Amino acid sequence: MFSHANLSMRRVDESDLKFLLDLKSDQIVWFNLTDISMLTMDDQKKWLAGLNSTSSKRYYIVLLGEDRIGMIRTTDIDTTNRNICIGADLTKEYRGKGLGTAVYEMLL
Repeated sequence: MFSHANLSMRRVDESDLKFLLDLKSDQIVWFNLTDISMLTMDDQKKWLAGLNSTSSKRYYIVLLGEDRIGMIRTTDIDTTNRNICIGADLTKEYRGKGLGTAVYEMLL
């Protein structure tokens, strides 16, 4: 687990699937997604199974203390050239409080 200030992050696991489904269902988050199709819990379970079988993507849960406040996605992981694409989404109640900046600082 990584941490910075009062934030930490850990790998996504099955207990996070409902949280992630709710986060993706937020229309503000849709602007940052390439696929806005409506998902079910079965879709989420298939997504997690596929995620665990690739080394080019990793997803993390952002924690403030013990509370889940968002998600970090790392995609296009290229260890040879040391490149990566990153993105983050926070739940509504944690936006506009400087936590997004703290998330990216944690990643750097």
